Amino acid sequence: DAAVASVRRMRKLAVAAGASELHARATSALRTAANGDDVVDRIEREAEVEVDVIDGLEEARLIFTAVRAAVVLEPPPAICFDLGGGSLEITVGDRSGLHWSTSERLGVGRLSARFVTEDPLPREQRRAMRDHVAEVLRPVADAVAPFAPQLAVGSSGTFESIATMCVIARDGALDPVNLDAAVFDLLQAGDAWRDASRQLLDYFFERSLEARVAALGIPHRALGDGPLG
Repeated sequence: DAAVASVRRMRKLAVAAGASELHARATSALRTAANGDDVVDRIEREAEVEVDVIDGLEEARLIFTAVRAAVVLEPPPAICFDLGGGSLEITVGDRSGLHWSTSERLGVGRLSARFVTEDPLPREQRRAMRDHVAEVLRPVADAVAPFAPQLAVGSSGTFESIATMCVIARDGALDPVNLDAAVFDLLQAGDAWRDASRQLLDYFFERSLEARVAALGIPHRALGDGPLG
């Protein structure tokens, strides 16, 4: 129901803005869901929008196209990460185009469903999840190494939420007015970014989701899927 309602709302907004064409792309969640076809059928029937279910490489290509349009990829090449609920897209490229890409099943929701059964996350579940991620990413790192990326770019709401929470972990409070500037400053300071990330990680694994929401002062949706959020 939520998916149909969201697409219907987006269609109305697009029409109100004067859009002459609508292109809906379904990614990892619908690609692998047991009821994915049924959901697509409902969206097309009830929201009146045709849905194209794309594969992981096409998803990665579209993501890199958007990143290249929004970010100055200097110094090149750049390695780009887009972390969603179902998958992690990793691309390498520069302003001339995409050179390499992959889509791995390392989304926050997927990892939560597979590894998380308690909240806060116990040490053994953390270790199992970390080992799995390392195993999946090891061949990716080998494939990317010859490109020698000079810049890293993180896109998606998940990375924005992580950056926001790192600012809160560093500053102890959230200033919505100056949030973008604070996140930018933090990302430009490599050591400060790493320190804030470690501090945030320690904070997360010591507290439940409810405690994190209360302490950080941001909505549940900004903390992702379940206990792993």
